[in-house]
Amino acid sequence: MVEVLPASGAVEVWRIPLDLPSEAVVRLRATLDREETERLHRSRCARERRRLIVARGTLRQILAAYLGEAPGELRWTRGPYGKPGIARVDTELRFNLSHAGEVALVAVTSRDEVGVDVDLPRPRVPVRPFSARYFPPAEAALVDRADPSHARTAFLRLWTRKEAVVKAAGARVTQGLRLPVATGGPAGASGAVVVRDPTGVIAGTWTVQDLPMPGEYVAAVAVEGRRAPRVVIRRVDRWW
Repeated sequence: MVEVLPASGAVEVWRIPLDLPSEAVVRLRATLDREETERLHRSRCARERRRLIVARGTLRQILAAYLGEAPGELRWTRGPYGKPGIARVDTELRFNLSHAGEVALVAVTSRDEVGVDVDLPRPRVPVRPFSARYFPPAEAALVDRADPSHARTAFLRLWTRKEAVVKAAGARVTQGLRLPVATGGPAGASGAVVVRDPTGVIAGTWTVQDLPMPGEYVAAVAVEGRRAPRVVIRRVDRWW
């Protein structure tokens, strides 16, 4: 598989099912580096280890297809708060990975910084008190006014947008809790929201928009700049 980097202003989002046959998991694990393998050992849950293998291994396969390299040869850089990048100076590829439950998302752009987040409702999270304490008042009110059956989804809409911006900016999640992702203003007909941090902690201007997802999954993608990206949803159609 050979891929061409997305055009300027576009973001390709790969949707990856994490429940793969054992033989595919074994092949993907063989491409991981020592740091990724050590991370697996820190997880006590076999199912979570399997998900990590598929998410990280498939990320390597996708990026290798864009770069023309062997998946196991890819090396990473890390930002101040852990944001990964490709350890190559001759590429404009930017990427981000997120996974929840049995789904992972990989967002890929050319040149523009990108962040993606996917999540599932968590029954134990007290979404109304959390929103009231950490979100801007207008967003806390959105969650508080939501029907009880939809409050967790309303919360996750805001949460995944914030996470996507934070990840694109290479910041910490605690720095993005008060980002105004519901009131940053529309960016064209796509329903995207232009986001600036009123505190100045997260620099720059970012555009975030929701992604279509199955079932209860909620997801968002963010890119730098004021222009709503053209989002192309891709699906992995082969296993290595």
